Amino acid sequence: MSNQLKEEKLKDFFDEGGVGTRQYSFLNWRFSPHDSIEVQFCNLAEGYFEVANNLIEQCLDNNNDRKADIWIFPILFNIVHAVELYLKAINSMYPIYFKLKGFVLEELPDSKIEGDHDIKQMCQTAISKVRNDSDRDPDLYKALKEVLQFINIIYKYSDDVAFTRYPLPKDAKSDLNKEYFYVSHKNVTINMVELHKWVKKISNNLYNITGFLIDMIDELNGYRNEVIDDVVPREYYYE
Repeated sequence: MSNQLKEEKLKDFFDEGGVGTRQYSFLNWRFSPHDSIEVQFCNLAEGYFEVANNLIEQCLDNNNDRKADIWIFPILFNIVHAVELYLKAINSMYPIYFKLKGFVLEELPDSKIEGDHDIKQMCQTAISKVRNDSDRDPDLYKALKEVLQFINIIYKYSDDVAFTRYPLPKDAKSDLNKEYFYVSHKNVTINMVELHKWVKKISNNLYNITGFLIDMIDELNGYRNEVIDDVVPREYYYE
């Protein structure tokens, strides 16, 4: 009889289940088909921020095994990607919100998720949208400026946020002289305590900004639909 342990057969992990919800992740629970694209972007961003925050807290709780030295890369990736998702949602929602504020009956702008991965440009676009609004909210403007301040810290070291995913830029190929700034004999360090403060600050800012826009769009759109029902002849719907 063999002394070797019988190898457990691995199964497809996309499984409809039957062993209780605590052992399962329900991918669809945060993504209703009735939600706007922007809401879905925000939900996903929230998840990336939560994971980053959780990993930072684990590092701060106990870093005796120096896990922070390698966890910092997925942490930074999650932060940067969360910021990107939120900013894309903001830049798509703001034109819709701006149009609704004017109580116009014409067709509203479509959702428009734009931009590559340049989070600084996305943030500057969002700030300009708020700044050009004659009825701009000063808290909204201040919150976005704080997000830009965080992004500027990152861009001071690299304007290519792919440094969180790869040690070599895309266009560098095999040229080792073009490795990212942290591939170095000199120590390059991140203060995890300060990073934790920033993550809490900007995640809260972006959550509040998008929450405000989502609520206002829902409220104004509801009012707009009531107005349309009152002013558009009923026979219009049966042409």
